[in-house]
Amino acid sequence: MRKTVFISILLCLFSFSKVYGKQKIIFSLQGGIDSYNNWILTPTIDYFPIPYFSIGAGVRFFDEIGNDDFCSGEIGNQLWTIEDKSLFAYHAAFQPEVKVYSPSIKINEEEANIFFSIGAGYLLPMNKGGKGRVDYYNKEANRVIFDKSELILNRKSSHKAYPFLDFTCYLNCDRWSLGLGYRISEFDVYGNARQVYVKNQKVNFPKENKNSEIYLTISYNIN
Repeated sequence: MRKTVFISILLCLFSFSKVYGKQKIIFSLQGGIDSYNNWILTPTIDYFPIPYFSIGAGVRFFDEIGNDDFCSGEIGNQLWTIEDKSLFAYHAAFQPEVKVYSPSIKINEEEANIFFSIGAGYLLPMNKGGKGRVDYYNKEANRVIFDKSELILNRKSSHKAYPFLDFTCYLNCDRWSLGLGYRISEFDVYGNARQVYVKNQKVNFPKENKNSEIYLTISYNIN
């Protein structure tokens, strides 16, 4: 069955090639910031089997900007803190996507033009997250004294595919394009740390209902 599907896809792509000629392949580099205050860097590649439609994928790398916030709590006469939340977060994701493009709108005589795209895809975490260290402190009079540090883990691994939609506006000249885009998703940076407990106290990592992202992208058409 899988072999039949694979051969069918190859035949379809061959047919498109005969009808439309040489297809475009575009390499891009995206950089942005999201609702979790993460910087994001994503190299991508997009293939156009037919005009105005692409199939692509990228690898998304990201991490928290700064690390000033921390999680803390109190159990009896003991305090606990998690100073490095990023240890519990995802830091890489595979990003497959399909896009539909508008026709180009020419803006001057030097072949500069603008066009738009609407895309949809999934974010698939590539690292587990959900593991880090907690520090314990004892309260004595008016002092807080370090006691110990230990490793804690998420009680249940969670591997999800997070859907997203994005919209991008491009300025194109010859083989190069510069784009500004907005992406909204259900991506939870701490998605594999929702069952982390310090003793019997649950750790509440930051949680956004929707993860919004603004990004810039620079692209090069190799054909």
